[in-house]
Amino acid sequence: MKVLVVKTFDYTLESWSKNGTLDRELSLYKMLNAKYNTKFTILTWTDGENLDSLSRFGIEVFPIYKNQVIPSNKILRILKSFILPFRLKKHLETIDIIKQNQLMGSWFSVILKIILRKPLYVRTGYDMHQFSIQEKKKFYKKTMYKLLTKITLLFSDLYTVSSNSDLNLFKNNKIVLRRNWILNNEYHTLSNRYSDRILSVGRLEKQKDFMHLINQVSGLSIQVDIVGEGSEMSKLKQYAKIMNVKVNFLGNLNHHKLEELYKKYKYYVSTSNYEGNPKTVLESLSFSCVVILSNIPNHNELIKHNNSGFIFNKKNNELNSLLVSIFNGLYDLDKIAKKGFESVQRNNALLKAVENEIKDYNALLNKQE
Repeated sequence: MKVLVVKTFDYTLESWSKNGTLDRELSLYKMLNAKYNTKFTILTWTDGENLDSLSRFGIEVFPIYKNQVIPSNKILRILKSFILPFRLKKHLETIDIIKQNQLMGSWFSVILKIILRKPLYVRTGYDMHQFSIQEKKKFYKKTMYKLLTKITLLFSDLYTVSSNSDLNLFKNNKIVLRRNWILNNEYHTLSNRYSDRILSVGRLEKQKDFMHLINQVSGLSIQVDIVGEGSEMSKLKQYAKIMNVKVNFLGNLNHHKLEELYKKYKYYVSTSNYEGNPKTVLESLSFSCVVILSNIPNHNELIKHNNSGFIFNKKNNELNSLLVSIFNGLYDLDKIAKKGFESVQRNNALLKAVENEIKDYNALLNKQE
């Protein structure tokens, strides 16, 4: 079996390599090759990448612009992406399945499906149309994402979402739930971790609502460490100063460094207004952190309040009072961390994702016969 994996439009494998997530992202395909001898061709939006070493894992890298000029203008690149499937047809005729990674760029895979007559498998981590509504994008962008979702769903043979919240948006038997996965880790106790600091990871944008986090820790003897960058950096620094909160902005970290960071913290906090199936929360659980999450549907899918983590409403200073209770020792944190760890290992383990993936591939091929 040979699967073509089409990366998100304008993304390359080199970007994964630079941020330290290459090994993690390719673990799924490496295990599929080892267990089931599945071969992969990863189509990347560049003119060449030096990743020949992946061939021993059954992975071939296919630079889409090889021997072609890459337009410097994004609009021109989008226009060219409608032509490229026809130019590349003869190089991709031996594939059995087309897998589109994320919605952006799915038009390329839809066209390729039509001309090659191969099944199309679409993986999404979050619903772009719903995010555009939450982010109050311009009308034409919301319309574009809605149209792209509908067209992709129409032509796909299997369309996966990562949360029940997204699953409930649609009524279509093509759609299945396939949660994000995490690498297996061993459980570690909370001893020898920071007891007066909390960790949060995310883009410094309104979606993550770090303003609320800073507001809620004001007056407490707690430091806040935030990993990420974004447009609200200066506002957050100013607000932290006004609220007299010690906030350490750590910038973007290589994923390997981020994994080491999780191990140092007892507490991971997310004040997000909306999410998909957040990998940072899953990863913090897998490193045995006690997670403290805002009361949104996607967070409630991950943990149970006061059992495998904590959920707070962003009203009436709930986070502030919850943190006070936690820091005063009113909860058995080791027990809660252990249950959170067990939950994520049960629901989001890499092996489970591999078994689901091969099941999906086989179902698509059987449907073709």
